[in-house]
Amino acid sequence: MNSKQHSCTCQTCCSDLLPLVIDQEASAEVMEMFFEHVVNCEHCQRCYEVEKCLKDKIKNACQGKCVPEELVNTIQSQINLMLTNTK
Repeated sequence: MNSKQHSCTCQTCCSDLLPLVIDQEASAEVMEMFFEHVVNCEHCQRCYEVEKCLKDKIKNACQGKCVPEELVNTIQSQINLMLTNTK
């Protein structure tokens, strides 16, 4: 089924609720409502699976990566400079 031809009329699921559900920032009631809908909507289920997979891959790719010391020092220097200029 093509995403442009899906039968779901609930655009809110993929556009508004999906990020909140994936980030676990939605209320328990919203999460329950979302998953009840996703069980019956192939399009929203696919959107959820793709977004969740993408977020997990990004999270895993970023774990354990050290930031170069030079970058840390540069950022700290710029923050300190901004703080002293605002006084």
